[in-house]
Amino acid sequence: MKKVVFYGTNSRMANPDNGTIVYPKRREQWDELAKKYPDYEFYLVTQVAGRYLIDLEAGELEGVPEKVKFIIMKPEDGAKEFADAIISLSPDVAVALPAPTTPLDWNPIRDSLIGDILKENGIKTICHPAESSLAFFDKWRTVIYMKYNGFKVARSQYVHNDLFKVNVEDAVTNPYRDYVIENVKALNYPVIIKGTTGAGSIGLTVVDSPGEAIKIITSDSNDEDVLVEEFMKGEQFGTEIHGTPGHYSVLPPFCLSSNEKGITDPLRSVKYGPVVDEKYHIKELQTELTRLAEVFGLQGSAQVDLVFCNDEWKIIEVNPRWSGMTTLAASAECHSDLEVYMDCVTGEGKDYSDVRNLKYTFNFKIPETTRKELETIYADPHAKSVIQYIMNHPIDGRFCYSEVVMGDFDTKEQMAEYVLGLNKKYPFAISEDLVKQIHKTIMGG
Repeated sequence: MKKVVFYGTNSRMANPDNGTIVYPKRREQWDELAKKYPDYEFYLVTQVAGRYLIDLEAGELEGVPEKVKFIIMKPEDGAKEFADAIISLSPDVAVALPAPTTPLDWNPIRDSLIGDILKENGIKTICHPAESSLAFFDKWRTVIYMKYNGFKVARSQYVHNDLFKVNVEDAVTNPYRDYVIENVKALNYPVIIKGTTGAGSIGLTVVDSPGEAIKIITSDSNDEDVLVEEFMKGEQFGTEIHGTPGHYSVLPPFCLSSNEKGITDPLRSVKYGPVVDEKYHIKELQTELTRLAEVFGLQGSAQVDLVFCNDEWKIIEVNPRWSGMTTLAASAECHSDLEVYMDCVTGEGKDYSDVRNLKYTFNFKIPETTRKELETIYADPHAKSVIQYIMNHPIDGRFCYSEVVMGDFDTKEQMAEYVLGLNKKYPFAISEDLVKQIHKTIMGG
């Protein structure tokens, strides 16, 4: 029997005021994986804060699977401690499951460091290379690497905050500051100003003029490095890359709804896919993203944000980790998130670049609701995942939302027709306005 050790780190302490309500339960997903692969013995090495991998209740482990052994590390344990714990299990293969965190999305870096240690000790490991995890963590590094390798990205100007605001004795000018300001003026407006290392869309600002942009980057309240990036006006998409070098599935793109500013709001967006209309040059996109995966040596799962403008694709950013879109993509593939990674282990998964191996799926957000109401939605024959996130921030206060994934549709039209009945079935959570938004996103207005 082959032994597979999954591992995933988290840089933050578990917060009893934060939590998730997940259907299906994580422990159920792990047991289902073990049931599907009876010739494998599974372990998970992680930390309590890893909400994507385990079930948490008030910051504590809620329960464990029957068929998968959990090893819970201390919150302060680093790469070496993780690697030692994995090595002690003598696995046939170790698989990294990097997950997102806020405010800095840097978990993949430590997971990659662990992978490097494991490989040095002769253990076969499936994880993104450390240099790739670092490159995609820092958005300015991403721009440099992408341009160097010939990938299309937005024109931008990096602002190193310390250099931009540095005062040097006897210096009458700051040449770096002058350079940055002139380049910011030369950009096409509007632009997006965003921190180079923030998670999601935290701190993202859209501005319409050079004066407004310069006011923001010179402000005393700006205390981080930022990227001033031309706003690519076009249709917003995302997709996932699954696999290992030489064996990648690049899923066709998924459409993302946009807000009034033309950007995707992660707390309110609707997604559906796969998008197959050939006006989007799907094969060309998949070829280019396969090249990206090969260049960066991706192993596992990576999410890509895209924009289609002026009849061509441009890459916004790459997230080398498990994401909300992973669950959506797994639904399209008709299996669980964990099976995405098992395909990398067995090398036997279908080629999900081929739309014939996919079903139509969509996701949407709803406000906070009760556990019983979440269970009611999850009982829907097309519901694949229901997750409620509860977060308490010392400054921003409490906020909560749920994300619902529905799938197993044969056509886009069948899916859109099903959406029209959701308000009547679940009026306590799904409003008529939300139904209209979902339908409009799927049918393109």
